[in-house]
Amino acid sequence: MTSRAQVISCWRQKGLILNSKEEGYEIYDRYINSTHCEKCGNRYKSIRNRHMDHSHDIHDKYGYFRNVLCASCNQKRCKLPKDNTSGYMGIYKHYDKKCKQGFYWDFSVTLNGKQKTIKSSIDFEYLKDFAENWKVENKYSD
Repeated sequence: MTSRAQVISCWRQKGLILNSKEEGYEIYDRYINSTHCEKCGNRYKSIRNRHMDHSHDIHDKYGYFRNVLCASCNQKRCKLPKDNTSGYMGIYKHYDKKCKQGFYWDFSVTLNGKQKTIKSSIDFEYLKDFAENWKVENKYSD
């Protein structure tokens, strides 16, 4: 069984920012006791359908808790803005425990109305240079 501390630690690795240990406990208690999505009001089909939602937008209190949502509402809300956490248009940060540093960067663009990942790297500066060159070579504008 996963402990409260382990769950809160996992949330922090995924980008949740907490002001205090007590705030983490309050969010955890709200999450554990939640039976219905706080957006659509539907009952969770299973405990795996319940998600802690936090802001991914650097312009909207990035990383702070918002709601406990069902998987469907969380996916709809989780469309990342183009500037995401990198501050660079089109480069996104993804958390992954398999990476030595715990995350990697994706360079993505919108082509024909669909988001497409062009290249990934753990080296942000390398990816930023690659993205700039790719945009020039492919005459791409954001």
